[in-house]
Amino acid sequence: MTDTTSNHPLALHEELLLLMLRDERGTIALGAMEQQSLAGAVLAELILRGAITPDTAKRPRAVATDTTPVGDDVLDEALATIASSKRTRTLEDWGGRLANMRKIKDRSAARLVDLGILRREEERFLFIFPNVRYPEVNHGPEGEIITRLWNAIASDDIVEDARTAVLVSLADAAGALPMVF
Repeated sequence: MTDTTSNHPLALHEELLLLMLRDERGTIALGAMEQQSLAGAVLAELILRGAITPDTAKRPRAVATDTTPVGDDVLDEALATIASSKRTRTLEDWGGRLANMRKIKDRSAARLVDLGILRREEERFLFIFPNVRYPEVNHGPEGEIITRLWNAIASDDIVEDARTAVLVSLADAAGALPMVF
């Protein structure tokens, strides 16, 4: 499997989650599109890693090309789901299906908590409904991501790093760029 992540220790879904979270509150600032945005980041990460390939014969369809687990439970579940499908589906179809993965936001945040970037806080809304927040405790990794995005956006040069170009697109589609900049 081609691994283009050596310079970026976080997966795209983790980087995007950092951009979407309000730093102090630990809540998503963008509304109901968080699942779809994170699912798009999962698909993009699998493509960048060479685990799936868009087959563009008719409409772009995702074809699993390397089913070796990558060591990230969100990515591994998505890859297994795509690889075990009896028929090929469009990237758009997979985006919708992966958006329904069990607790994709919480699972994406879990590694960031383990790395000491976020803190998990549980509380109750109206004393009944459970709510989990992820306030930021280490701004360094998000700061590096923001600098990378700013350099890509503000530069007149063509962005050579595919991960950064994809992350700019994902953050823009998720509505995170105005919040970040």
